[in-house]
Amino acid sequence: MRLRPTIASLLPTLSAGLLLHHATAYAESDDEAEEDSDRGGNKVEEDVEAAKEKRNAPSNSFSKDRFFIDKLDTADTDEKTLLQGNFTSSTFLYRESGGALADDTMTPVNVNSPFSRFFTDLRAQLDARHIKGGRWDFRLDARGRLVQGGGAVTPNPNTPEPRANIQSGARGRNELDLREAWLVRSGERTDVFIGRQFITDLAATRIDGIRLDYAMSRKITLLGYAGALPYRGSRSIGTDYPNQFSAERTPLGKTPPIGAGFGAAYRTPRSYGALGSVLAIPLKGASPRISVTSNGYWRNGKIDLYHFALVDLFKKFSLTNVSAGANYKPSPRMRLTAGFHRMDVDTLAIQASGYFADPATAGINEIALRSVASNQLRAGLSVGLGRNQRFEVSMSGGYRFRPGFTIADADNNVVATLDAQSGLEVTAGVADRRSLKGFRFGADVSRFFGVGDVAFSRSTSLSLRGTAAREFKQGRGMVELEAGYLSARDDNGGVTCGGTIDTCYGASKVSVKQGGGTVYYRLKPAWFLMGNMFLSMQSGQTAGKAADPTLVSTSGFLRIGYRY
Repeated sequence: MRLRPTIASLLPTLSAGLLLHHATAYAESDDEAEEDSDRGGNKVEEDVEAAKEKRNAPSNSFSKDRFFIDKLDTADTDEKTLLQGNFTSSTFLYRESGGALADDTMTPVNVNSPFSRFFTDLRAQLDARHIKGGRWDFRLDARGRLVQGGGAVTPNPNTPEPRANIQSGARGRNELDLREAWLVRSGERTDVFIGRQFITDLAATRIDGIRLDYAMSRKITLLGYAGALPYRGSRSIGTDYPNQFSAERTPLGKTPPIGAGFGAAYRTPRSYGALGSVLAIPLKGASPRISVTSNGYWRNGKIDLYHFALVDLFKKFSLTNVSAGANYKPSPRMRLTAGFHRMDVDTLAIQASGYFADPATAGINEIALRSVASNQLRAGLSVGLGRNQRFEVSMSGGYRFRPGFTIADADNNVVATLDAQSGLEVTAGVADRRSLKGFRFGADVSRFFGVGDVAFSRSTSLSLRGTAAREFKQGRGMVELEAGYLSARDDNGGVTCGGTIDTCYGASKVSVKQGGGTVYYRLKPAWFLMGNMFLSMQSGQTAGKAADPTLVSTSGFLRIGYRY
């Protein structure tokens, strides 16, 4: 059993079901249009001023949602192109050291990886508004990653070995990821989007194609899209459209599936929502997929309600992804949250199948894949205490569960039966926001344990964390220090494992100690810098064996950003 050496990655996280935004255009009423036609000789001049006001108006939610708007038109840019964006460089380094695994004298293998992980990400975002004073806008978001080459799988000067694929890039290679690249023409009622884009209103589908928005009114917009579907989860242009295979692993070429969708969205000052249907139609091989999606929120002064749902309608009714919750703030000092979240392995079924080995030669892990849902109920309470809410005390809990299921081989023979699993997580924390010397101190503890005979993921854990943060240079920078401890144990810890999946899922225990710090600093108004460094020590033991050597890992991260 190998755990990642970062405590934060081992703590359960609450995923919100809110989608990002919705683009819509506002049209003038027929009465206003008739009034415009009766204007005198100042009509052109008045229209120019009205256009300026519309582009710069704070109430122009359409433009604000479409771009990261913080620039306003001036006399120099009004009839030209208004440009803004940012460049970022992110570099990450991770290294491990340790020794030979315990009781492994025949073929010694180290507890640490022989390879260091190192990569640099370069990302550019560009927004161009009213290009040359016209109706066209443009959005670009691209990312590239440079990785070091992998080493030999087993370094041996006398025996040539294949080189290892490293984790830092798409399948061990450099990445060039075109996240977004689209043009939009804003009309009086109809907006046309062309290019690579996310249809955030309809399940955040990414397409290479065209989208149409038609504003029926200031509140309701009809929308539809069609285009090719890049491979879900692709991180590089080279893997956007991989070779397709049939269920029998017959090559089908790089013919991409076609996506289409339609729906409606509404927006008011207090609410937003979208409802529609999305289709994925493979031109070869797999069966088509038809889903219904809905998302939205409603808020007033004290309560926020949100939801997201994706329901698969093809062949069977399946709640692929569901998230719903509420945030309630009865007073400035108190906040309560509650939510339900469900996620199945639908994404894995679509993505991983492209990388499966030949079923004729692969084991069960390559040919058996079941759509098993994981469910989670969560609730939390946060209270501010003291003068100006100096102290914050919070508690939260989560109940996770999944049903039992069976695994069958290629001939439909039952290989294993796995029981249902459930577990409970309890977290408590306290923070002093204005402590000695301007520091903010915090501490939290989290405990996860099983409910019933089998724990969720068949393990229990305890984690402790403490933080200290302080601003410097009149708020231009901040430093944050962190220390933590994690202890985790499989349900079968202390038992010699016999190797059957239904009775011996894991028999290990591990503890992790971690410490480090992060610095944020704004060099100039347009330049931003952040970096961190962490040291982790992980100790592990498998039942029936001596304790393995301590795994020591170091990691560093540096990001430089420029905004124009």
